[in-house]
Amino acid sequence: MPQNTLLRLWQIALPLGLYSATSAVFFPVSQSFVFWKICTHSTDITAIPVSACTNRSIVSSDVYLQTEANRIFMLGNIAMTLTAVFSATFLGKLGDEKSRKAALAIPLVGLLLADAVLIAMTAIPAMPAILYVLSETIFGLAGGYVSIMSSCFAFGSHLSKTQNVDRSKAMAVLEGAIGVGGILGFLATTFIRKSEYLLAYALMAFVHVVCLILVLILTDIKPEPVESSISTKTAKLPFATRIKDKFVAWIPLFDSNAPKNKIILLVSCFGCSFFAMIGSVQIIFYYLKHRFHWDLTLFSFLKAPHQFMSTATILFLFPYLKSSGTSDTTLALIGLLSRFFGHLWLIFAWNTYSVYLWVILDGFSRFSPTAIRSLLAHSVESDQQGRIFSLVSVVELFCSLLAALIFHTLFPASIEFGFPQTSFVIMAAVLLFPIGVFVFGRQYIGGKVDIQETKTQDEAIPLNEVKTGSSSE
Repeated sequence: MPQNTLLRLWQIALPLGLYSATSAVFFPVSQSFVFWKICTHSTDITAIPVSACTNRSIVSSDVYLQTEANRIFMLGNIAMTLTAVFSATFLGKLGDEKSRKAALAIPLVGLLLADAVLIAMTAIPAMPAILYVLSETIFGLAGGYVSIMSSCFAFGSHLSKTQNVDRSKAMAVLEGAIGVGGILGFLATTFIRKSEYLLAYALMAFVHVVCLILVLILTDIKPEPVESSISTKTAKLPFATRIKDKFVAWIPLFDSNAPKNKIILLVSCFGCSFFAMIGSVQIIFYYLKHRFHWDLTLFSFLKAPHQFMSTATILFLFPYLKSSGTSDTTLALIGLLSRFFGHLWLIFAWNTYSVYLWVILDGFSRFSPTAIRSLLAHSVESDQQGRIFSLVSVVELFCSLLAALIFHTLFPASIEFGFPQTSFVIMAAVLLFPIGVFVFGRQYIGGKVDIQETKTQDEAIPLNEVKTGSSSE
């Protein structure tokens, strides 16, 4: 890769990595902060004095606090998801037609406004926890994390095209930035102590200012004056048409010669895997807080090595296995089994120390979404790639909303009837369907792809050629 191109890639990878680090800090800090905020405003209901709200052994199992915290995060997830659908589509159009840099800068400005709300909540004790939903709505209206990730990858992909660089290598740089940033973020979270929320949010806001400055000094990539008729037509679609296409662009797949039943099975498997993953992400902190009285520090000591292992396996082991001739069906099954046994272990873990085996069991789970995307890409013609991944994005959106509604409601309810593991039992049960498909329908799902891959290693799609969906996977 030419040195100038590599430098420009790192100019976009640096703000992406910094944002990834703050994202790793944000979620557990915010879950802990919202729980504490509710506690300090609910002394008349819970009879827990404000001075005891940082005592995890006292507050962790309180049903009212768990219910309210999960309700607020459910509303926040829904607000973020629904608003980001429209704003991200607008920003995608802006990036295609006007400026990649502007499409990346706008969500960072929105992120700073959301930071301001959270800083105000920590500085002013009287402000209620429900304002967390306002901060998520503001960020979602500005594009949300989806726009930051997609704009960075669009920037890198466009750069690789204009500089005649292998796209997979360019994407690998950005994937590495996300992984390393996440690891550093979770490690940094271990140093955040109780009641240091104001400092944590202030530091995150400072890093976001740095990210915005780095983006503003980037050399912009603007649309080329001469493009193919297809890309020009796509770029100039009206905003309303883009919104419509985001949800229905995949429908022509089922009017074509594409293997419809195979696509339905693969998308269903992807949806089950994503549903179990996003459900775990949403409630695992509160789950461990309730069962083992965990706090922010203990949770970070779990997530940092997990992030390291999952990043290492997807960036290094996955491509190695692919180049060695391992089929996508096998890799998908490995990932699904890893996710299944990880969820199963969280059900049966009996104390704090036993939970840490989850790091190893779940460490290969990112194989499944990447391999399934590859199988989907092989199932359709090249001119239908956009449609198939449009369908995947709709499934991700639906599963995110469904998981938020189900698990943020079910988990506090399951505490009341004495079996808080219920949510993870459901997630593990949902994974049995895709596991069964890849065990018993292996020849149908991936037979032709497997034959092609055994003929030549050159036909194996590199990891980053198919990494087009949510980064959380």
